[in-house]
Amino acid sequence: MQREIYRLEDEIRELQKEKEVGEDFIDEVNRGVSHNDEEFDRRYSLATGMGEKRGRATFAEKLMSRMQNNYGQIKRQQIAESANNMLNKAFNRIYEIEDAIANKRQQISNLENEIARIIAAQEEERRRHEACC
Repeated sequence: MQREIYRLEDEIRELQKEKEVGEDFIDEVNRGVSHNDEEFDRRYSLATGMGEKRGRATFAEKLMSRMQNNYGQIKRQQIAESANNMLNKAFNRIYEIEDAIANKRQQISNLENEIARIIAAQEEERRRHEACC
């Protein structure tokens, strides 16, 4: 039973490592989305600023339309949807890991209770044996 407890504790450690990796992934996705939003805003501002100077820069209109196409609302929504999908999957896996850890801790508790019960029964048997002999 003690070996089973050690095995379950090892599994818990592995699950906790996986959970940490998932949490790091969530942080990285959130940072990436934030960075993309900042980049979109910067480029959109550049494109609209160039649009105001159309008379002086003939390429500005083409540049502005290209940047608006590449960095417009539709692209932002696609990235946000992809990020949300990834985040949902990561959160779901973290919840699964937390449930698995809780179940393994309950198994460990049950095994420890069983070990304590066996030790108490052996102790009682020893006392009865000493009392009679």
